[in-house]
Amino acid sequence: MSDALDDILSQIPKKYFTRPKKLLKRLKLAYTVGVPPLLVVPMTDLLNESAGHSFHIGTPDPEMRRIASWIFTTVADDHPCLLAIITALWARSGREDLKLVGLLLANLGGVESAVNPWDIFYELIVGRQSLALEVVLEIAEEMARGGNVVPEDEELWNWAKCGKITHQCAVLVLTLRRDGELPKDLINAAPEGGELFERIRARLLTR
Repeated sequence: MSDALDDILSQIPKKYFTRPKKLLKRLKLAYTVGVPPLLVVPMTDLLNESAGHSFHIGTPDPEMRRIASWIFTTVADDHPCLLAIITALWARSGREDLKLVGLLLANLGGVESAVNPWDIFYELIVGRQSLALEVVLEIAEEMARGGNVVPEDEELWNWAKCGKITHQCAVLVLTLRRDGELPKDLINAAPEGGELFERIRARLLTR
């Protein structure tokens, strides 16, 4: 038996997957499934202001994972199409968009002929002037959970050389490394961040 989310997704024409702007309009409607509007609007307004998201609807995690699964099922192994969708979601920068980016990147490694998902993530962050720490952690955690091996030191040093944001992101990615010695010089050299970033840095330096 279908439900509201199934109904919305089933009505999205497949041709919209080659027109990301149209697809994203429909996805924003799908995000609203299961969200009580009157309860969520005050919270999301505050979150928008503090985190810089274009919107924050409050979509539950199970619904977000169903949307990601539906995209993969529909697109199959069309890597360029998936990359275009990921890029469009990142550019719109709604909170749910960024959550979906993480879910898609996490599973991209299983797509035939796909490039390294970490390389795609790097290309997304390299042009940003600012980025919410929790977004980076959430996306990186999803990618690691999806079986994508955390980048080696050499690759993270390449991130670090490209600016403040990418250097700080390299440090955050290191929180997911469970084995081996951490590159303390890379961690120490990272530009100063906010209180949470500095707590993470201090914790990594004691490992």
